Amino acid sequence: MAAIGESTTLCMHVDEKELISVTDGGSENEIVLTMRSTNVSSYNVSSQKPIKSWSVPRMLKLQSPTIWNSKSDAYITVSNQQEVRNWSKTDQNIEKAHKKRFKFSLHKVLNVDGYEPIVVCQNGAVGFLSDLDTSSPPEGHLHGDDEILLCEAYRISEDICMACLVKRKNSETLLLLSTYKSDQWTYNTSRLDEDRNGLVYDFVCQGPVIRTLILDPDGRLCSIDYDTETNGQTYRYLCTLPGVTANTKMVALNWSHIAIGGLMKDKQECVGIFNVKFGTLQDWKPLPEQGKSGLKLFALHKHLIVLSGRCVYCFSYDCTTSSIDSILGNLSSTEVKTPSSSGPVSWSRTSSIKHTDTDVHELFTQLVTQASNRKKKLFTDLVDKYLSFADKEGHNTVSMSTYTGQIVDLCLSTEGFWPRDVVRNLINRGAIPHSKLQRLFDCLMSHSETEMILRTLTVMKELPEVCICKCLEFILSCEDSQLENAINSLNLTEKTAHTTDDCPLCWTKTYFLYPYLINIELLKYLNYILNEGKQSNPAAATLPYVKVVDWICHIVDSHVTQLIISPDARQILLDLHDVVQSQLQLYEELVILDTLLAQLKEKSTIPRSKKVGQYCIEVLHIL
Repeated sequence: MAAIGESTTLCMHVDEKELISVTDGGSENEIVLTMRSTNVSSYNVSSQKPIKSWSVPRMLKLQSPTIWNSKSDAYITVSNQQEVRNWSKTDQNIEKAHKKRFKFSLHKVLNVDGYEPIVVCQNGAVGFLSDLDTSSPPEGHLHGDDEILLCEAYRISEDICMACLVKRKNSETLLLLSTYKSDQWTYNTSRLDEDRNGLVYDFVCQGPVIRTLILDPDGRLCSIDYDTETNGQTYRYLCTLPGVTANTKMVALNWSHIAIGGLMKDKQECVGIFNVKFGTLQDWKPLPEQGKSGLKLFALHKHLIVLSGRCVYCFSYDCTTSSIDSILGNLSSTEVKTPSSSGPVSWSRTSSIKHTDTDVHELFTQLVTQASNRKKKLFTDLVDKYLSFADKEGHNTVSMSTYTGQIVDLCLSTEGFWPRDVVRNLINRGAIPHSKLQRLFDCLMSHSETEMILRTLTVMKELPEVCICKCLEFILSCEDSQLENAINSLNLTEKTAHTTDDCPLCWTKTYFLYPYLINIELLKYLNYILNEGKQSNPAAATLPYVKVVDWICHIVDSHVTQLIISPDARQILLDLHDVVQSQLQLYEELVILDTLLAQLKEKSTIPRSKKVGQYCIEVLHIL
């Protein structure tokens, strides 16, 4: 079965013509977005946080998705059609990256774990990056008018197989297979039995068989299976997808499931997961932006990455092997308007009663009713019952997380009562979705829940920068007695309370905080730590001195104009100016001392002790 979670925004202001592809970044949950002429950026797809970005220099155009090759330990891409560039994660820019220039056109670089990068030439030839001659291209099987529609590499047994789908000028479709076996490349060209003007194509590999999926404009989904051992191909009509438009995109998730983006469902553009084996739409979610052209769809790390409009969105998904029982139980879900993330109906033949995802859906319906009726006690009891369901096995992970996010919304928006115990329980479990954290902090601050704010900072990791700044602003506005009571109620040990790694000021990357750092009270507090805090407050001494200076510099640099024209900031700017002046004076004095010490060492060099044997002769000069 399959289920899709709620959408979260990964990044904004992305041009559809600029985005080449989204690829695996090599680390857990890391993806890489390749822009044609602006930048290459890596993100954590789970927390939607940027990791690093490399700008593309002017007069440089990228043609290939950026791949991470573990053998080379580098990012690799094709630029200006004739250059292969590679750089490490610590390099600062692409312009100074190591490059290998060829005298012929390149199409793409591919990655197979355990091997060097594979370079695909425009003429269809293939070779490892280190083996290709830069002056003369290897012999290819494509002509100048041939268009490469799709190109992927797979590891089949101990061999490497590169599949390339080619459309010729006469509308003939070819499948070009390049196999690396016994230290040499062999080529095999096969004409597809069914020539058709497909809307979208994709590959999926299972065992020795490479399947080419073809989605037609009328919604017909067909496959052509090519057996690399027997060189035989089999054509299959799989199913017909309703709601296919010219904007529809397709990605194969596994042998029996595909992801569809831009599908029309209930008069909405949506992203969904379709089971091609049984012909059922198993789950779907509406796109955040409707009616936008240029949609793109990718699938990595159990997430669907969708470019819609000028924003890139992430949908977590769960996809497991389907059975006849589960499919029959889900047939009606594509027509009835029920929450699309709900799991399949149980078709268990055993007599024991088991809590299914349908029970959870009924419980959630009761929660909505009790929240609207403003019955706090019943609402709290039902949430505790739901959490007991969540602790048990046998539930769809994405489905349960979706319901949890909706329960958080109910808790934060319910009027008439404040479900404090429920929110505390969700925080202690770490069950607050990342997309709900900003709203959670706003609600906690409106209810002056200082202790729960501090608990959230302790329990939740990778908090959004805007939440951290709001928390700092709130904490700085609290009375000392209020903070002491909140800290005491946390029951934290002294070690936990004063661990440097747990302090948001330490692990947050300050260059992500520019939009949220205009806070004069925060500047005053950092200046206090810089000058007096380390002597009078032992807890402040755990904050690295360099980090305090780093924060002050970023706050001033990012909002220097606002600080200069603000009357409230005049005094703190004068205080910081005095700190800089004193540091400059100290530095000048240290330079003078260093010079004096150097002169003293030259004039007062300590003589080395001489090794004297059994006797020696010394000459004395008497003046």
